[in-house]
Amino acid sequence: MKDGVEAAWRKVYDLHYAFLCNVANGYVRDEYVAETIVGDTLVHVYEIRDSFSPECSLRSYLFMAVRNRCVNWLRQNADKLRLGVSAAEDKPSVEQRDNSEEPVNRLIEQDLQAEIYRAIDRLPHECRLVFGKSRFENKTYAEIAAELGISINTVRYHMKNALVQLHTDLDKYLLTVFIAIIVKM
Repeated sequence: MKDGVEAAWRKVYDLHYAFLCNVANGYVRDEYVAETIVGDTLVHVYEIRDSFSPECSLRSYLFMAVRNRCVNWLRQNADKLRLGVSAAEDKPSVEQRDNSEEPVNRLIEQDLQAEIYRAIDRLPHECRLVFGKSRFENKTYAEIAAELGISINTVRYHMKNALVQLHTDLDKYLLTVFIAIIVKM
């Protein structure tokens, strides 16, 4: 990526663009603006590629960069967004109040998702590879074993270790999820 190899940037785009657009759209609620923010973020990362060295995974970095740009866009456009609200809508109905909590829940979900990806990135390489094939590619243990040339017991071993490590890393976020569920009730 640092050398500007087009294939590397194409892979970054293919892997992260749709996810980042969903994140951005969750904040700004406008697909065009969301796509613009994501595009600007990816262009910025390309422009600083020589000095780019994130301390977290690329996906986590891009997530945070898009989130920050969305927050900045919302701040810059707060007045315009408020002008779109009529006087009759100044006092939210019960339905609107319930929906007004949705952005908070969405933020909690997005932050939790980012933390999950960071925890997955911290797994040992083989463990992460097996976990990814099982959870993200929906492959069976037998398919993973055949593809990687390892035994099914080795696949089970890596999955057990991945789940134990993820449970340990994400245990502190269980309370956040529980609170989010209670708030929705």
